[in-house]
Parts: sequence; structure tokens; C-alpha cells
Amino acid sequence: MLLEENIMLRYGVDLLLVGHDHGYQRSKPMGLGRPMPFGYTQVCAGGGGVGMRRFDGFSAWSAAQHRRYGFVEYAVDGATLKCTAWAVDTAEDGEPTQAISVIDEFDLPARPGIARFDAIKPVRDFPTILADAGATWRYVEAHTKLRNARHLHEVAWSV
Repeated sequence: MLLEENIMLRYGVDLLLVGHDHGYQRSKPMGLGRPMPFGYTQVCAGGGGVGMRRFDGFSAWSAAQHRRYGFVEYAVDGATLKCTAWAVDTAEDGEPTQAISVIDEFDLPARPGIARFDAIKPVRDFPTILADAGATWRYVEAHTKLRNARHLHEVAWSV
């Protein structure tokens, strides 16, 4: 299990916001590398530039994806987080227009109190977290280098 995901699940993270890639993608609630009803939802939103990866259809964890310039609006409505992804419309020649449209909407309701308290555990120091995950600093360093090498390989093939 990845160390980062272990931390998100342990502390009951509901929404993970990431960027870097130039498009929009939202996951189903995830945990342990697969859809999980009480997991976290990941939203990747990058507003401009050329995408680094192609969307080759939906994966088992994908709930929505688009390759258009845009932004995401997050609004708190009582105990619910309302999320709306907007994109800039394009003309037939591919040039952006002044219009925008909704490309995805979803709600994240607050977890019931008992679920929130069950997910949250006492704070642990990083060496303990590593030990519980069966990892060391060398493992984290090696994992990061491998992930970066794979990313560079994917970028080279997508150009």
C-alpha cells in the first residue's frame, strides 16, 4: 500500500485536490488502489497548456474526465461540499470562445460523526508511519525515483 494513501485513509480524507496535468479528471471514491465506498475522491484540474497524458477511455476508478481548459468551483452548502467543473467552450476551428459550460458536478456530503471519529486516529511521527507501512527512508526515496522515472517515460511517449 502506498504510504500517501495509507495516511489519507487513516485520517478520513474525503477530497484530494491535485493539479499538474492539463485537463480535468475525477475519481470514484477510492481506497487501496480501487473504488471504495468510504474512500477519498481525487480531482485533478489543470487549467491550461498542453496535456501531458492522453485519456484512453475510462478506467475502473474514473468518474469523469475532459480535455478542455477550465476550473473547478467548490461551495460549502451546510454539511455538503458542492463541486462544479467548468470548461471554456471552443468554436469549430478549436479556438476558445467567451462561453463556459458545466462539464461535471458532484456533491460530497459530510461523513456521519461516527464515521469521522472512527477514521481519525492519533497523530503519529513519520518514522512510526514508515515502520507501520513496512518502509524506510530508503524505500520512500526509491519509490519516488521509480515514480519519477515512469512519469518521464510516459511524457516521452505522449509527445
